[in-house]
Amino acid sequence: MGILRLYLALCVVAAHVSLDINPNGLENQSHLVFPWVMLDGAEAVEIFFMISGFYMAMILPKYSNVVEFYWSRFLRIFIPYWLIGSLIITVSLIFGIVWGEWLELEPFVNFSFSDNSIVNVLLISFATFSNLIILFQNWFIVLNYDLPSSFGISPNIFETQYPLVEYLLDPVAWSMAIELIFYFLAPRIVKFSNKKLFLYLLFSLTIRILFYQYMGFNNWLHHFFLFAFSLFALGIFSFRLYSSWLIKLKNFLPENLQISNQYYILYFGFVWFILWLINLGILQIGKLTNMNYAYLISHLGWMIIIPLLFHLTLNNSIDRYIGNLSYPIYLTHTISIYIGLIIVSHFKISILWLGTISILLSLLASVIIIHVLINPLEKHRYTLANILSQKKQSVSLYLLSLFTVKY
Repeated sequence: MGILRLYLALCVVAAHVSLDINPNGLENQSHLVFPWVMLDGAEAVEIFFMISGFYMAMILPKYSNVVEFYWSRFLRIFIPYWLIGSLIITVSLIFGIVWGEWLELEPFVNFSFSDNSIVNVLLISFATFSNLIILFQNWFIVLNYDLPSSFGISPNIFETQYPLVEYLLDPVAWSMAIELIFYFLAPRIVKFSNKKLFLYLLFSLTIRILFYQYMGFNNWLHHFFLFAFSLFALGIFSFRLYSSWLIKLKNFLPENLQISNQYYILYFGFVWFILWLINLGILQIGKLTNMNYAYLISHLGWMIIIPLLFHLTLNNSIDRYIGNLSYPIYLTHTISIYIGLIIVSHFKISILWLGTISILLSLLASVIIIHVLINPLEKHRYTLANILSQKKQSVSLYLLSLFTVKY
């Protein structure tokens, strides 16, 4: 499934780069970055949520206790996030001091206490704090502080002059805030019966459809757990289907129905072609209805594709490596786009090269991060999580009992 995770990360990069190439375009403009149209960036994030549901349903039973699972997720998410956040601050400081380009620190450098109310100052301080803890970053996507008035709520980030999201060092981390909520609830959610899980899924989906009908383009649809729950639930159902398939199909399939490293390049090209065809199909469905409903329909297809790709590359080291690139690419691409814009401007290169430059910078940074941090961490993550859970188990379980919702 590594190739799918890489593809989805590149879809997000393409979506953000294309907005810098053509700021007035709200439709999918990934053809400005790649020779073909990629999946919409917001939809790519939603498929990531489905993958998370699939993985959590698969790995949770392997942990000896819930606290061990929490520590494992903490190490997997926060350690790379803090490292990349430190790199973003360092690079922004270097560019600011040397060339006067403060990159992600620009809003902080230009901030004026005299032009802002106390409420705005407090909100911006809270946004700054959320850079450290990840939580609540999704809220700042819909909040603004349009001067000279106080803060407000905007359903469309493109309609506000001063969105609070500017104060997030890595704006795309809003999706991680939603993931963290799911991780906290996952130990209970994955134990839901099919009927109970389906009812919760149906409720989330109903709210989403109501927003489609009456709100149109709206940031709320992608940035809150209530809307995202249906995606995590679909991922869990996808794993349950996969588990039942394996039991039934073992007698009919070859023992080693998996892609070896020797044939991976052919598999890579074939899957990329299939993903291109899938996106074309979604676009055609969108012409018959609209894109919101086309994506909803496509989620049923992703329920099949996710376990299929997972099984085909279950033991493939190349695919695992490629998949590990997706998280650092996702977190480094915004700063890479900033640097790419400076390179394009300084060397008077066509803006159409921005995507290539940004992707290469993100890939380079991600490869370094994988070898320096992620791979060494992965070797010891489960052991560390087990040790930490044993030392802190009594305190953590007590706190968990206070805050966990009783279902």
